[in-house]
Amino acid sequence: MAAVDPPGEPRTHALVFLHGQPGSGADWQQVTPNLLQPPDGPTAIEHRSVPAAPAAIVAVVDRPDILAWWQGALGELRATVRAQGLHATGPSGGVFASELFQQDRGQATVFIPGRA
Repeated sequence: MAAVDPPGEPRTHALVFLHGQPGSGADWQQVTPNLLQPPDGPTAIEHRSVPAAPAAIVAVVDRPDILAWWQGALGELRATVRAQGLHATGPSGGVFASELFQQDRGQATVFIPGRA
């Protein structure tokens, strides 16, 4: 399935998944410029079910602070998952409110999907 915006309509991105650890090729500085550019072609939309996230952190963050917040929150989540004997079932991810990109401050969520 592909999404095609009507002519003249801007694309907006509010959901971003950063897989891997910061610095592994999927960190904030490398992803942000891509969000501001139109895609090269139709954008694929994937619908799927994912297991519940046993660990998540939500905060209102200033955009210049997002990388430091991401690293700290992800470290805290990994320690929590390990300490509680949970099992990650996929890569960590994040959901970011559009205000974070548009107004330089907004809600950010980092999570680790998994099971007990």
